[in-house]
Amino acid sequence: MISRNGSPRFFSALCMSLFLMLLPGSAFSFTVVIDAGHGGAEKGAVHGDLVEKDLCLAVARGVRAHLVKRPGMRVVMTREDDATLSWEERGRIIEEADPDLIVSLHFNTDIFMLAETRGLEIYYPADDFGRPSKEAIALFDRNNRSFAFGKFLRDRYLRSPLFSEWKHDLNLFSQRDLKIFRLTAAPIVLLEIAYLTSADDRARICNGQFFDDMARFIAAVIVEWAAKK
Repeated sequence: MISRNGSPRFFSALCMSLFLMLLPGSAFSFTVVIDAGHGGAEKGAVHGDLVEKDLCLAVARGVRAHLVKRPGMRVVMTREDDATLSWEERGRIIEEADPDLIVSLHFNTDIFMLAETRGLEIYYPADDFGRPSKEAIALFDRNNRSFAFGKFLRDRYLRSPLFSEWKHDLNLFSQRDLKIFRLTAAPIVLLEIAYLTSADDRARICNGQFFDDMARFIAAVIVEWAAKK
């Protein structure tokens, strides 16, 4: 339909604007990759009926559902279903997304089955100065930005209802040399959301409200972080 002012030029400009908005990334100011750990043949941790790959995907979908409501937020999932992904495939998805941030979601087990081992863990990449200097400097910057986001998330977690009302502990905030960290030069953190071997954590995991609260919290922190960039 031609606009009320009857101007073909106005109509053409409007069409072009709409077209540009539909181009990948053109309408977005912040891209985040949500990585649901494992998938398909890679089950991850298993405890009874609880399977890590399914839990990761459930939280990832919840985070995405909250993020896509936010203007300017582009969300890329490494997997949308129960797919088996090689590390090369996961890395390709991340690279093609060209993200501002990556959040990888996992669940944990304690091989010693210690009751006190429970809660959320936050990991960011460890420095590696064994690499060539140019590469090491670039990754050092990536690691600093990853640490900054991890600390940002940690500080807000300690003031969140997940910590104060759900009594879901913060078990660890630390550097790690994890395989997924080697796939990207973008800022990245990995969250071990809960321990399948903890009875307290399992009680929360089996509560749908906890899952929604966790997904809502992660999304809110990402949105707040994106607004600062």
